[in-house]
Amino acid sequence: MKNIFFVFVLAATIASCSQESGNKLLESKRKDLEKYKKELAEVNTKISALEKEIAAIEGTVSEFIIPVSVDTIQKGQYQSTVEFQAVAESDRNVVVSAENGGTIMQIHVAEGQQVSAGQILATLDGSIVSVQTEEIKNALELAKTVFEKQERLYKQGIGSEMQYLEAKNRYESLQKQLNSAQTRLSKFTLKAPFAGQVDAIFANLGAMVGPGTPVLRVVDSKNMKIVAQVPESYLNRFKKNDKIKLRIPALNLELEETIDAVSQVVNSDNRTFQLYIKPKSKQVELKPNVLAVVSAVEFNADSVIVIPTQIIKRTAKNETFVFVATEKNGSLVVEKRFIEISKYGVDRSIVESGLSVADIVLTKGYNSVDQGDKVKIVD
Repeated sequence: MKNIFFVFVLAATIASCSQESGNKLLESKRKDLEKYKKELAEVNTKISALEKEIAAIEGTVSEFIIPVSVDTIQKGQYQSTVEFQAVAESDRNVVVSAENGGTIMQIHVAEGQQVSAGQILATLDGSIVSVQTEEIKNALELAKTVFEKQERLYKQGIGSEMQYLEAKNRYESLQKQLNSAQTRLSKFTLKAPFAGQVDAIFANLGAMVGPGTPVLRVVDSKNMKIVAQVPESYLNRFKKNDKIKLRIPALNLELEETIDAVSQVVNSDNRTFQLYIKPKSKQVELKPNVLAVVSAVEFNADSVIVIPTQIIKRTAKNETFVFVATEKNGSLVVEKRFIEISKYGVDRSIVESGLSVADIVLTKGYNSVDQGDKVKIVD
């Protein structure tokens, strides 16, 4: 019995010690937890402060600023040029035709050959007229002899006046017939109307041709001109001696020339008039119908505000505006500036109102900005 009691007391003592030891450990752990929570709160406070500082710095650095190119408004000269299609022509580009019908007996030239004015190009069969001409010549010789004899006798008082007049009339009539026959005979010979080059031969040897049938073409390429077709809307814009630029793509040439003449009649078919330019440059070796482009100044103004046409924008109400850069609180800020245009051009336009000298207009990057955006200028 004593042993049992002793065991019970020992177990109670051990349990009491164990409980006391557990309470102390728990208390220690709680103190450590409180300590760490306090330290964590201090660290969180520092982290929060650092996050705010970093956010503020990052916000300043990463502020979205759009790069643009600009131009400062100044007054200057404005020229508007227009281009017109043109073609090379020659006043000496002639088709030589037969005036009388007949067979081509001989062609005296070849294509590409240089000929002089009056040179025989081809001969047609004029044998019938040739025979008639010879008959008239023979008759004329007889008539001349008879007339001269009648004239001597009449002066001597021999013979009647009627005989003298009949002989004279016969002689003069045959002279006129001979001239007429020789003229007809000459029309069977085709001659060069001017010095130039045989460009083409249309008929063959032995071919039968009628009056007006083309036989050859003769061209003088040394006397060429450029003819530009200009819409009637440009009437009275150009005058003689105005400077123009002449471009001939086929020859890879661009020349500065002057207008030699302006036609005064508007073509009723295509509503155009013509500018005539005779190139002075020795570099030009034109051929008929070669294409050319004429560039001429159709408008000129001094001391005006000019901007690139491409930067002009429009609203839904068809109002025109551009973007300008203005300084605000140390930064460049975009402003939408409404303007009025007095003259539109392909590349540049004249601003009537809305812009002033020294205004800074956006010339690149203007499609990426809007009112109030901050920008920075780059090359």
